[in-house]
Amino acid sequence: MTLRRMNYNHKIILLFILIVILVVTVGCIDRMEDVDVESTNIDEYEFEIYFNESLDSTHIKNTTSVYLSSNDTVKSVHMIRNTKRLEVVPMEQFIRSGETITNVVTLVEPVTKNEGTVEGIEILKEKIKKNDISDVEYNISKEVIRGREHIFIDFEEKVTGFVAYTLVNQGRQNYVHTVNTPSVVRIILPESYTTGNRVLGYPRPTYDSKYEDDKGRKVLTWYKIENNSDDFREIITIGFYEKSAPLILTYVSIMILMLSFAIITNYYKNKRKRNDLQDEIK
Repeated sequence: MTLRRMNYNHKIILLFILIVILVVTVGCIDRMEDVDVESTNIDEYEFEIYFNESLDSTHIKNTTSVYLSSNDTVKSVHMIRNTKRLEVVPMEQFIRSGETITNVVTLVEPVTKNEGTVEGIEILKEKIKKNDISDVEYNISKEVIRGREHIFIDFEEKVTGFVAYTLVNQGRQNYVHTVNTPSVVRIILPESYTTGNRVLGYPRPTYDSKYEDDKGRKVLTWYKIENNSDDFREIITIGFYEKSAPLILTYVSIMILMLSFAIITNYYKNKRKRNDLQDEIK
């Protein structure tokens, strides 16, 4: 009877282990599936032309502009040239429901019409204002690679122009950006926010330039990302906070120090009284 019970228990344990292995294995399998995302509002995005003459004097360079917010949404605008696929790797979230990417807007032209010259991209932006952009077919899909979600925006042919989208559940004051191909990366902080404090948050790696735009927002730029290997990955992390946060932190630290000093002083004062009382009793 005991032997049968032991064999039964072993079978249950073995079955449980097999189920765990199956779940883990299925979770690690790469699965490509189409994603249906509607373009809802083009006015949510800023289509800025970033051009650095020290990088290229005639053509634009692939540039990603990331607009952080005080909530958990992030708006990204890619200025692309001669591109057929755009890969997006959102921040890894352990708990998430619904789609990660929303409101995808594509304002692009085939490279046969626009080779990505500075003049060509400026003409394209004028067409955007006049809503004079012809539709280029594209497909959005996602795939789980090594347990992490990858989103792909594929065009029917190589294009030049702007691609914008919104990512949700990306963290309130800490953001991680994965660079898949060599490009310029610009991260625009919300108004009244800053970065650089070792306690509250700072960017890694160190940015190449920093300035304040006409809206009073801090703009950090990385333009020396130039690795051309097939498995290229560059991770940019940034912690950002309200400009008043360091001052508040200083006040709180001073209050804690004063309170700690008062507690320690009171402790030694009471200890001295107890010692004096014990001496009198003796």
